[in-house]
Amino acid sequence: SPSQKQQMLGQLEAAMQEVLVPDTRRIKAATRFISQCLKLPQSMMILFRVLQQSNHAAIRQMSAVFLRRKVSSHWSELPAATQDGALGMLLQRLRTEPTKIVKKAIASAIAAVGKYKTNNGGNCNSIFQFMISASSSPNPVDREMSMLLFYFLGGEVGDSPEMASHHDALRNLFVKCLQDSVVDVKLMALKAISQLVEHLNGTEEVLGFQSA
Repeated sequence: SPSQKQQMLGQLEAAMQEVLVPDTRRIKAATRFISQCLKLPQSMMILFRVLQQSNHAAIRQMSAVFLRRKVSSHWSELPAATQDGALGMLLQRLRTEPTKIVKKAIASAIAAVGKYKTNNGGNCNSIFQFMISASSSPNPVDREMSMLLFYFLGGEVGDSPEMASHHDALRNLFVKCLQDSVVDVKLMALKAISQLVEHLNGTEEVLGFQSA
């Protein structure tokens, strides 16, 4: 019933905290409960809230991982305005998240949204614009994050026509980040460009990126 569903969803965050308790029986029970909750499209909104508000990095990471897993089945259930707001929140959270492992989980969730959008007639323009903007930030953490996001996005939509349409802008972005004065930014740019080259089809495209 609707009231039972709401009650379950209200207990989702508490169940996620139970997973972290060193007690096998409680972990199994919590995992079963979470699996049931995640079958409900409304669970996405709970996960978004937990990702924004939880003080526990492990809980935020778990939220982002669950969001990534459920994009393919639940994203279409969200109204268009909610989808835009949710993607905007993920991008903002990626920028402000203080814990690197949680950043990775959020970037992977964003890439899953990008894949869903390109597979369903949408585009990743807001993700690309965010990435390009972050790559020019004076904060090296933002520049590294832009490459981290591209690393995951390249793995999901690297061979899409949309990615090809951004070829020149992305090549310039990579050149800039590969020459960054901060080693972490350079290394992430190298990982990202390696990921993309795996998905490029034309010899000219591959040579264009490798020459960067």
